[in-house]
Amino acid sequence: LIASAFLPSPLSSPHPPRTRARPQRPEMRASPYIARFFRRPFHYIKEAYTAVGTKELVLINIFVCAVFLLPNAINLDGYAVSEDEAALPLNSHAAAVKAVGTSPPLETPREQPVLMSSSSSSASTSNTNASGVNQKTNLPLSVISNSEFSRAEGEENVKLHSVWSTHHTGFPPKALSIEQARLCDTKLQITLKNGFRCAKDPTCQKCQFPGEVKKSKELMKIWNSDAEVESRKAVFGRLHANRQEDVIVMGINKGMLHLWLNWLCGCEDIGIDVKRSTLVVPTDKETYDFIKKLGYYAIKPSWTEKFNVDPVYDGKAGRRGHRWVNDVLLYTCLDLVANGFDVIAQDVDIVWAHDPRPYLREAAKGRDILTSLAPRWDGMGPANTGFMYLKSTFRTKIFLETAMNMSPIKGKSDQMLLNVLLRHQVFRQVHFEILPISLFTLMNKQNWPKHRKTALVIHAVSIRKTKRLRADKLLYFNTSCAHYDEKLDPCVDDTEGCIL
Repeated sequence: LIASAFLPSPLSSPHPPRTRARPQRPEMRASPYIARFFRRPFHYIKEAYTAVGTKELVLINIFVCAVFLLPNAINLDGYAVSEDEAALPLNSHAAAVKAVGTSPPLETPREQPVLMSSSSSSASTSNTNASGVNQKTNLPLSVISNSEFSRAEGEENVKLHSVWSTHHTGFPPKALSIEQARLCDTKLQITLKNGFRCAKDPTCQKCQFPGEVKKSKELMKIWNSDAEVESRKAVFGRLHANRQEDVIVMGINKGMLHLWLNWLCGCEDIGIDVKRSTLVVPTDKETYDFIKKLGYYAIKPSWTEKFNVDPVYDGKAGRRGHRWVNDVLLYTCLDLVANGFDVIAQDVDIVWAHDPRPYLREAAKGRDILTSLAPRWDGMGPANTGFMYLKSTFRTKIFLETAMNMSPIKGKSDQMLLNVLLRHQVFRQVHFEILPISLFTLMNKQNWPKHRKTALVIHAVSIRKTKRLRADKLLYFNTSCAHYDEKLDPCVDDTEGCIL
């Protein structure tokens, strides 16, 4: 086509000439091939290639390759952004690993400790016998044996993270900070309705309520203190010895206790054994004592002595004490994943129609995070954090640890935070998938009538949960349940007007 524009004479056409001659424009007489090309583009290209000789055709192809492909072939290993970084290509993760001398594993085996600080990595080796049990704590290696849940990955991975921070290549070997994530930077992040927005600060910190940011940082500090870590470590050790393949974790306060008991009564009604694999994170001592009396695993809320959480639940997400319930649930999921547990994290307004764990184990092969669907087109979707399956992988741990670091700026919605992070440019390698709505459905007008017969898990979203569960015959917290207590039923006197 390029050569044909410079041919000295027009090409012969198999079509007969028109009987009525049409006047040609002066500019078309000099190059009639252009006008003919737009009338019959593919026919003209074929004629041009037929008219040009073999040698000319080869030269034309070489010319085209040189013009269009050679610039992309130059410097395939990347380019340097400064003289100091000239030795390290931007888009070569292998070069970064070579420069540092190590690379983080893509998967974290269950049999190895995951969270290990640089100070305790050498000590843990000497305290471990051949059977893979720590001699000091008498716990398997999948349970953290150091004195604190350190977030450092060791000296080598810290060096690798400094290289990554400079070049932003591949999956981050260490969790991002608020300053690194830049969730409100419109040049880096997708801006959606009901998402993070802050025109005056790309890190979002200046647009948050200072009081909530301060309280969230205070909660993280208390949660990661030595005393709290030791208390959780003891619970994880007992859970590891008696658990099944997955751990079901839920965060509740006193106002949510009737919904948790409804899930428990429903599982017992259809014969699902969840006692050995359920971990509850209560935010008040009264709820903790009640759960321990039933014989279920629970994390002792000793941290609430220094951090007050409202035990009231008004039926709406993110209100009053529910925001801090979601925070400690996220922290617990991180600790469990880091200890080698696969986690089912769910809200208390969930009902199991059938045991979903066999399906989840099969669906999670080769993946990191599975969630139910939030049918929304804004920043709150598509992942529904009301039901998540978290595989114990390196990617999941880094993702959850980053989410924990972002909790001071998340506001009232943990679902918005996790969806924003799933869309973040550095977490595109997280193997994330939405569970089918026909099996993990929502109790609303759009989905529940269609998937009533196929659902494994039903999520009672929105308000008036007790009334709607009773109307659909999914309220198992009644007099037929062995755990029923009229004092814990908030709607016993007002079944129509109750909003819980």
